[in-house]
Amino acid sequence: MSPIQIFTAAAIHLVVPLAEFVLFAVLYYQMKKAGIPSPPWVPCFFLSFSLCGWLLIALILLFWEFSAMAVLGLMFLVVIAPRCTLAAAWMLRTKRMLFIYHRLACFGNLIYTLLILVTVAGFGIVGKAYQQVPHR
Repeated sequence: MSPIQIFTAAAIHLVVPLAEFVLFAVLYYQMKKAGIPSPPWVPCFFLSFSLCGWLLIALILLFWEFSAMAVLGLMFLVVIAPRCTLAAAWMLRTKRMLFIYHRLACFGNLIYTLLILVTVAGFGIVGKAYQQVPHR
């Protein structure tokens, strides 16, 4: 492997998750310092974890080679993560008016779930229409 490939691999697989962890830790300490009652740690973690996963997939597609691990990550983001974010949004449905952190976590998780569902449905509709077009 060339030094450029090593740098690219390190940047994608180490720096991006570490930056996501640091940003989540900053958010954690902001909520802790503000004295938020029942802060939404778990919903914020699900949302930041999912968004970091999509950033990793995008960077892998652009600058690296798509692998079986990337496919597993993509399947997790499409199949399991929307269920987690929907559960997190449902968990916050009664607390969403407490503080801005609760609102952002609730609506962010809900928007993520809806975007994934619309995207998957769109791919299904396009795939079905493509199958019905006569090919030569």
